[in-house]
Amino acid sequence: MNRVIRITLTVALAISVLGVGVVTGFFIEKRVSGKSLADLSIKIIGDVEEPGSIELDKKGLETIKTDDGRFTSVRLSNLLARAVPLGERYQIYFIGDDGRTASITDEDISSSYLIKTDKGSLDAKNPKHPVSTNIKDVKEILVVSKDEDLSAGFNVISPDENIHNITPGEAYLSRKTSFEFGGASVMEEGQAINKGWVYEEKTILDLEGLIGFVPEGPYIFMGREGGYAFTYEIGSIEIAGNSFRLDGEGIEPIEDLAGMLIDPPSSSIMDVYYDTLEYTADGQNVMVVLVDGFSFMQFEKALDSGLITFTDQSEFQERAVSVYKPITNSGLAAMITGQPPYINGIYSRDFRELEVPDIFEVLKSRGKSSVLIEGDIGIIDTSIEPVLNTDTDNDGSKDDQIFESALKLIEDGYDMMFVHFHGLDDRGHDYGDTDPETLGYIEIIDGYINDLASRWEGKIIITADHGMHNTGESGSHGEFRFEDLIVPYIVIEGK
Repeated sequence: MNRVIRITLTVALAISVLGVGVVTGFFIEKRVSGKSLADLSIKIIGDVEEPGSIELDKKGLETIKTDDGRFTSVRLSNLLARAVPLGERYQIYFIGDDGRTASITDEDISSSYLIKTDKGSLDAKNPKHPVSTNIKDVKEILVVSKDEDLSAGFNVISPDENIHNITPGEAYLSRKTSFEFGGASVMEEGQAINKGWVYEEKTILDLEGLIGFVPEGPYIFMGREGGYAFTYEIGSIEIAGNSFRLDGEGIEPIEDLAGMLIDPPSSSIMDVYYDTLEYTADGQNVMVVLVDGFSFMQFEKALDSGLITFTDQSEFQERAVSVYKPITNSGLAAMITGQPPYINGIYSRDFRELEVPDIFEVLKSRGKSSVLIEGDIGIIDTSIEPVLNTDTDNDGSKDDQIFESALKLIEDGYDMMFVHFHGLDDRGHDYGDTDPETLGYIEIIDGYINDLASRWEGKIIITADHGMHNTGESGSHGEFRFEDLIVPYIVIEGK
């Protein structure tokens, strides 16, 4: 009898302890309702390489103790590492399901977590930050870079300045929501006709809020995959993931926008194609001189310093806009086809084959002869074989050989000559765009052009494939910025 009583008391005590443990949260593995943390996900957006939802798996889970008890959690630093923030410094925003938002910097997030609550949501826990940063029901984390990077994001520029670099994170901070009509449908129920309408929610860039004004048209938009649009209407700029998209009535949509040029110059490097055809149709010969890496800013500095004299005989002298990406492949293709990259097929160094006829092929169809004088390699595939030149005197430049080839070929009576000098771009990369070594080389190019002009009867078009910007110790190009995209466009008369 006593033994039975002892067993009964032991079982009762065990049940009692179990009950207390469940009520007080005594056990480390806290039993909660709903999904486990490993079944949840968190959306990370903004200035990260991998925007989107991150699934929380068991591998990175930890149990932490707070004043409220013990919780299964995941470190914020581990989540950010999976999303890969852009830049070295950034701000982190916790956005709650109710719209409440708190922000911390990346400087000390070693003890910052997301914890799973009893109701199955995720709360921010930042013990080393004010309690106001502990946002409940976090629906997404926004990362905003503090580093300006004109190679990423969406850039607004003019022909004279870089106005604003808008990162995806910055854009999300000032986002607007738009509901775009997606379609309508009808369902008949007896004699009743029920209609339904479908809308797609989009996140739209608040351009005025970010740059402080609404620029007047016209505009030129360019995309990283060759998209190009000249328009008087901005349309809508949508934020999707970590890129921007242009859309609007009467506007060719552009994916992965690189930027917008406001108040663009009236000339483009694509004018080379059309001006050449117009002049040759009038019976005039044309020589195109491509000065690689020659920005309009360099042109102005050289002009002010007296390093350029060929402009004394110019009929036309203007800024011109290049194409994105402002590199030689893309610029040369645009010049000899008259078409932007998304049409001619060349928008990076990965492409060489044109998808439209080039100027040499068109001239041949019209009974005109032409020649392309290059360095030691052909930049892109053209309809005629280029005349290649190597540095035979080992002076570090091929331009003197290119110049000598051009002088000789003038005597062959071509209707059109295309001469590509490379030395200025080489020096810009080595020394910077406005270094005396770089600007001084413009005087050598000036001498080449004057000598060619003295022997050429016809028009001479002088322009560049792209410009150049300073990086501190050297120079570079390829970004959506005015130094890289704005180049000179000059027409002079030979002889």
